[in-house]
Amino acid sequence: MIEFINDKSKIFQNFSLKELTSFKIGGHAEYLVLPACIEDFKLVLEFIKKKAANYFIIGGGSNMLVGSGDYSGVVISTNRFNSINLENSRIIAASGADNTDIAVMAHKHCLTGCEFMYFLPGTVGGSTYMNAKCYGSEMSRIVSEVKVLTKDCEIKTYTNEEMNFTYKNSILKSTKEIVLEVILQLEKGDKSLIYEQMQSNRTDRENKKQFQFPNAGCIFKNDYENNIVIGKAISDCGIKELRVGDAEVFEQHGNFIINRGNATSSDVLKLIELVKSKLSEHYNKINVDCEIELYGNFD
Repeated sequence: MIEFINDKSKIFQNFSLKELTSFKIGGHAEYLVLPACIEDFKLVLEFIKKKAANYFIIGGGSNMLVGSGDYSGVVISTNRFNSINLENSRIIAASGADNTDIAVMAHKHCLTGCEFMYFLPGTVGGSTYMNAKCYGSEMSRIVSEVKVLTKDCEIKTYTNEEMNFTYKNSILKSTKEIVLEVILQLEKGDKSLIYEQMQSNRTDRENKKQFQFPNAGCIFKNDYENNIVIGKAISDCGIKELRVGDAEVFEQHGNFIINRGNATSSDVLKLIELVKSKLSEHYNKINVDCEIELYGNFD
């Protein structure tokens, strides 16, 4: 059994992972661990190494598909590691800090740069890991430093340049290091204009009904090489509302797959392959790469 020195950290056994994912899909984890401080993250990783256990990280649970099979190993949730602090024009956020909470703090202190994070599902750790992008901005524009925990249980800091940010990508996708803390460098701005942009982003998401059904956000990356926006391409192909089991291409947003109630990971994967096939039939040249990542047991 993993033992913690911090009484805010929690451990659960046989925990249903669908409770932690925005898709509301996932089997049971042998262990779910919620560290509340950096030292406990290190203890968890040391335990995992010692036991040679399988593991993965869940932040806000968006932008991911977790297998419906039960998972033999450790799932680390960042939900209790969510502090947000202000230092002049910098926000220092623990990896589990909610994107919207960060945007609200920035607005409160008249800091601009985080408006696109308002109502962006997920946490700052996951958003930094995959260089989240929307409403004309992305994490690479505001991230100053990223503190991570390496596979050798050492703490390391990356600068913005060292993060190798590209479209929906960063160095962390290859290193698989655990994000501990993100420092955001912001600028002073007009509080009313910041608020106006935040509300515009929120209204746009609500008008598209993005929160009406469980989903993981955009399933595919846009194909900028061929100047193709995948959501529009899916709409042009006439395959909105295509369905496998309880997984369905969302009528309001072609790049979303929604869970109509009891979708399984198998339903989603089959639907993804079906969409890819339809797009390939419709376009002579198109790159259809998944944005979401797969974790857990897909048996």
